[in-house]
Amino acid sequence: MADQSKSSCASRRDDIPIAIDTEVVMKLWLNEKYVNNLPRTIRFTVYLKILDLLADMLSCAYSARFDKENRKTHLDKYINDLQCVKSYTRIIHESGFLTHGRSHHLTEQYNLLSKQAVNWRNYTRSR
Repeated sequence: MADQSKSSCASRRDDIPIAIDTEVVMKLWLNEKYVNNLPRTIRFTVYLKILDLLADMLSCAYSARFDKENRKTHLDKYINDLQCVKSYTRIIHESGFLTHGRSHHLTEQYNLLSKQAVNWRNYTRSR
């Protein structure tokens, strides 16, 4: 099993940091500690929307990497989707279904993603 993780890490060398970090956030949301504490109504509405948005964000990151002509558009969509994910997370937290610690950890991850996307978009503009 250790060999699998080594090969997985080796293939990530060529991956872009924003995609790796977006995957980290998706894995956090897929963790049972997060999902099991959500009521059924939240799990089948807002939670699924968060996962859909995160999947779209991952797609936008790769599209921005390979579609240089439309990179700014893809990054703008990424940033917009991230804002929606932040809002949904805040709603779940303020409703009492997400602990303060988990919410804080997710917020830190979101801030990292936001900085990466904005910096990349701004770099793209200046070229």
